[in-house]
Amino acid sequence: MTSGQLIRGARIQRSAPWLPLLGTAGAAAMLLLIAVLAHRTGIAPFVTLLGLSACGGAAAYVLDEESAAVLDATPTSRGRRVLWRLPLIAVPATVALVGLLILDRLDGSSHWLHLGPLALGSLAIGVALAAALRRGGTGTPGDLAGVLAVGSVVLLIATDPLRHWVSVIPLGDGAPFGRSLMLWTTVIAGCAAVTFACCRDPAHQGRRRF
Repeated sequence: MTSGQLIRGARIQRSAPWLPLLGTAGAAAMLLLIAVLAHRTGIAPFVTLLGLSACGGAAAYVLDEESAAVLDATPTSRGRRVLWRLPLIAVPATVALVGLLILDRLDGSSHWLHLGPLALGSLAIGVALAAALRRGGTGTPGDLAGVLAVGSVVLLIATDPLRHWVSVIPLGDGAPFGRSLMLWTTVIAGCAAVTFACCRDPAHQGRRRF
């Protein structure tokens, strides 16, 4: 990788919407802190799940680009810009991981780390929704994608549509973690496929139609 590519990549990362990204990640951290302080009460799982959903909302901001039309005409392809932005997911991912590690240390019997795949799935959903909206022509899909990500994860958890086969929330000793891991691995793989399918440059998409 040349120095020019590194400089371009650093600029792409600096142009990220850091304020909403850090703000939403901070809100997720506050929710997880409340869960930590209330880990002996019945509200801890609910607040934890809200915090992990908020991490997915924060991840939705990593693809925001104010000057999308101009950037799509630059030598740096959309796919490369997405690859440079994806490491920023480490911010909400770190919030989720630290929160779950603390909760698991305080209450190991609940197996809080079993929510790790759910947290990664929430992040993947946020990025995939942002990528889909970005491909649809929205240069800054973070706000809408974030709301949709939080809403979809909360709805999935609340309805638990596959509860007769697998638990979306594998907390406690009796929850089958293996099936839950497989479920969230499938979700993450699907979101990754959507994200990279939406990363093609508009010119390439247009040529394929003819």
